[in-house]
Amino acid sequence: MKIDGNYAITAKSPIGIQKGILTLKTEGNQLSGSLNNGSDHLTILNGKANGNEYEFTVHIKGPIGMLKIVVKGRVDGDKITGSSKIAFGNITMEGVRQ
Repeated sequence: MKIDGNYAITAKSPIGIQKGILTLKTEGNQLSGSLNNGSDHLTILNGKANGNEYEFTVHIKGPIGMLKIVVKGRVDGDKITGSSKIAFGNITMEGVRQ
């Protein structure tokens, strides 16, 4: 399944709920794109895709400085889910393709 598209997402983290737009684009198994949460426009790094599963890294300003967040997840139809473990808790994400 192609995971390319724009997704309206909601992420639940230890610092609260964040909403944004996740843009994903595949070329073979390479994954690129961005995450825009209204105040930050983050570029996806080290993106990989395998079927409907994906993994990517973003760097975001957090309460204790820059955070490296590795997100792993999957796309089922128009629904996207993902999760990440960070030093002070877990992040879960879900959303729908626009």
